[in-house]
Amino acid sequence: MDAPTAPPAPAEPSTAELVGDILSEAQELVGQQLELFKAEVQADFQRTLRATGLLGAGLGFLLASVPLLGVMLAYWLNSLGLSLPASFGLATLVIAALGGGLVVYAVQLFRSFNPLPDETAESVQENVAWLKRNA
Repeated sequence: MDAPTAPPAPAEPSTAELVGDILSEAQELVGQQLELFKAEVQADFQRTLRATGLLGAGLGFLLASVPLLGVMLAYWLNSLGLSLPASFGLATLVIAALGGGLVVYAVQLFRSFNPLPDETAESVQENVAWLKRNA
């Protein structure tokens, strides 16, 4: 009887196959990072819309109420004993401070996020470094 033969050793992949696999995985990775980039840009866009809406609403209310509020405040200050010009001046300062506060708050909202996708940029840098090490 013949001695049993050993199963053939698996063939090692060629260099071309290895490079093809690396390129295929790199292409898949780039596709995933583009998806992440799109998701981050969309999230930042939503925050920008929210901040813009708040800014517009604040400015709209401010513009609509300023004349009436100013006159009311000025006459109230006048009834407390201030002269009419001093009452109107003080009312103007108070309303300007309120409007300025709304604008400063809206600007802080805009500055609270970075419109560039930080996470995607970091992961791309890590992947490029990995590819350089393993290539």
